[in-house]
Amino acid sequence: ARGALQEFAEGSEPSDVITIHMPCKESNVFKIKCKCHIYCSDSRCSEARNVCLRTNGCRYLIRRRRGNREFMTLKRAPTPQELASFDISPYPTAWDDAAEYKRRFDLGHFSPPPPPPPPP
Repeated sequence: ARGALQEFAEGSEPSDVITIHMPCKESNVFKIKCKCHIYCSDSRCSEARNVCLRTNGCRYLIRRRRGNREFMTLKRAPTPQELASFDISPYPTAWDDAAEYKRRFDLGHFSPPPPPPPPP
């Protein structure tokens, strides 16, 4: 449904939900506007919600903090064409995997970590 927004606290996004950053002209947290980050002016972050509701494809609001101020990051779901055009399965989905991936990247290994062994 058009109004079915999902909100998550930072770090609590489900690992089975793929979200993609999107730009918005209302972005006011960082100088670079390639991602939509909107400071909250009330407890519901109404401005961010309204921008998401009127922006085609926006479905997710991630609540974050910068210093003592809250803001929302607005994200969208990938289109079917985007899902078909890239495979994210080799990339880490958990913090432990991400740390190992970064370690290997820093060492010059650009391939993802090996898959876990099959269950016994």
